[in-house]
Amino acid sequence: MNGFRWGILGTGEISRKFAAGLRAAPGAELAWIASREAGRAEAAARATGAARGIGGHAAALAAGADAVYVATPAALHADHAVACLEAGLPVLVEKPFAADAAGAARIRDAARAAGLFAMEAMWTRFHPAVAGARAALAAGEIGAPRQLRAEFCIASRPGGSLDDLAAGGGALLQRGVYPLSLAVHLLGWPEAATAMVRRGPSGVDEEVTVSLRHPGGALSQLRASLRANGANGLEILGEGGALAFDGPVYRPWGLRLRRYAPRGPGAGGRLAGLREHPALQRLQPWLGPLRGPRWRRRAAPYAGNGYGHQAAEVMARIRAGETESPMMPLDESAALAALMERLLTEGAA
Repeated sequence: MNGFRWGILGTGEISRKFAAGLRAAPGAELAWIASREAGRAEAAARATGAARGIGGHAAALAAGADAVYVATPAALHADHAVACLEAGLPVLVEKPFAADAAGAARIRDAARAAGLFAMEAMWTRFHPAVAGARAALAAGEIGAPRQLRAEFCIASRPGGSLDDLAAGGGALLQRGVYPLSLAVHLLGWPEAATAMVRRGPSGVDEEVTVSLRHPGGALSQLRASLRANGANGLEILGEGGALAFDGPVYRPWGLRLRRYAPRGPGAGGRLAGLREHPALQRLQPWLGPLRGPRWRRRAAPYAGNGYGHQAAEVMARIRAGETESPMMPLDESAALAALMERLLTEGAA
C-alpha cells in the first residue's frame, strides 16, 4: 500500500500532537507542515519529523497532499479549509469545525461542491473507549439511558487564544464541544437544548452549563469552564446500571460498568429502620466506602497519543472513495456549530 501523504496547516501545539499521532496510523507520512513564516515552518518540521517545512499557505497547497489537517485558529478554519478544498485537497479540520455556524456551513458546502472528503477532527469519537460505550448501550448493558453527565473544566490564566473572542475562544467552543459532541454521538440529536453562560472581561464565555433532552427522554448535563477545575469525566446512568469513562472525556482509556436492580415499593423492609440506628450511622465513615458501587472495568487503550485514530478513519474513507465519515458527518458538524452559536447567544441573555 502506498504511503498516505499528510500536510498540516499551522504549527501550534495541536499540530505537533497530531503529527505525533500519525506514527500510530499505518501508512501515514507527514509530507509537510506550513506556517505563514518560513522559519517557524522549518522549526516545526524539525520538531515533528515532517519532510518539509513550508512558508506560506499558498505554497503549501501547491505542494499537494492526500489530505490536509487544518490546525490554525478556529476563526480561520473556514477560510483555510475552503482554500484547501478549492485546491483539490481533502481536509480534516480541527475542532471546533468553525468559529460560527456560517463558517461550518461554508466548509460543508465547499466539500460537497468539490466532491472531496472533509471531516471535523473530533478525535475522541474514534477512540476504542467510545466505540465500547456505543456497543454497551446498543446491547442494553445498562438498560435504557436516563441521564448523561460530562464536563471539561480546566482553570487557565486569563489571556491567550482561549480568551480571544475574535479567534474563536471560549469555554464552549474550545472545551464544551467535547462533551456536547459525545452526548449527541451516544444518545442522539437533542430535541431540546438550553444553556447558562457566564462571560468574562474579554467577552468570551468563561463558564457554560448545557442541558439537553435526547430522543427517548434521556437528559444530558454538560459543563465547560476556563476558570475552574473539574473531574472531566463522562458517565451515563441507565435504568439497570451505569457506564463511565476511565480517563478524561477528551481522551478516555477504558470503561467502567455496574449494574443494579430498581427498588420496589417499600424497599428495605425491616432493615430500613435498622440502617437509621445511631450506632450504625456512626460507622458510616468506615462502612460507606466498602458499600460503594462495584464497577467492572474494561480496558480500551488508544494507540499512540490517541490522535492517530481519526487520521486512520480519514485515510480509510478517502482510499475507499468516500467523501464523509458516518462517525462524524458534515451535516452534524454544521448543526453542532449552529447549536453552540445559539446556546451562547440565548444562554448569555
